[in-house]
Amino acid sequence: MTDDFHLSALRTHPNNDSNLADHPQYPNIKNWLPKTWEAREKKFETVRDSERSSLLDQIYDGQLWAIGCRTLADGNDEFVRVPRQHFFTDYDGERDTRPRIYWSKGELAVGTDSYFDIHVVRAPGDTRKDEPVNIPEGDAAEDDVAHVPETSDGNLESIPAASTSVDGNVDPHPRRKSGRPSEAEVILAAIAAHAVGDPKLKRPRRVRYLAYKSYISEQGYDPDSDAGFSEKTLQKYETTFRKTNR
Repeated sequence: MTDDFHLSALRTHPNNDSNLADHPQYPNIKNWLPKTWEAREKKFETVRDSERSSLLDQIYDGQLWAIGCRTLADGNDEFVRVPRQHFFTDYDGERDTRPRIYWSKGELAVGTDSYFDIHVVRAPGDTRKDEPVNIPEGDAAEDDVAHVPETSDGNLESIPAASTSVDGNVDPHPRRKSGRPSEAEVILAAIAAHAVGDPKLKRPRRVRYLAYKSYISEQGYDPDSDAGFSEKTLQKYETTFRKTNR
């Protein structure tokens, strides 16, 4: 996939290429860059569309997770993993209902369901977790592609999704933590990691919770003293995991 510098270079007018000259990658892409602004705009759109298509395929294949808040019929919100089938690329136009995915807003709507504050993270167990995931740029006027929020270093591992407070309520706008996932992400990832050997979460509750807390500790949290990891909260996310992994 094309990295952030390639995309930034394509968004740079040829008259301003001097601003790119000090970047260590510039000598390698100098001949790759079109010489006119019009050609760069066209190439940018081609590359961006290819990046978006690849991103959607990775989410659909389960390599990446889309996590966000779903709007319920009663007006409340529920933190969930967005079903991967919503990211299926219907190249043949076989589906009657096509999801509308808004890049600039981080929202998705399909049928009567709607999701917002969508974040994309690597699936638990992905061996590429130290590799950055490139983020296709969006345009506020566009709507039929998925949104991936951008961090300063382009690494999606540090993007927080909604976090859970001590009382189990979901806060869709959590504080950011540098270098580690949010409470919600790490709980979902802990459950998913345990589920590799216990897909239906049938092992004794004490065994499951010890496994979750061990995983959480490895992510830099203390599940016994940090807020957001009560047994009530773990139970809530187990319910979410079971619903999204039937």
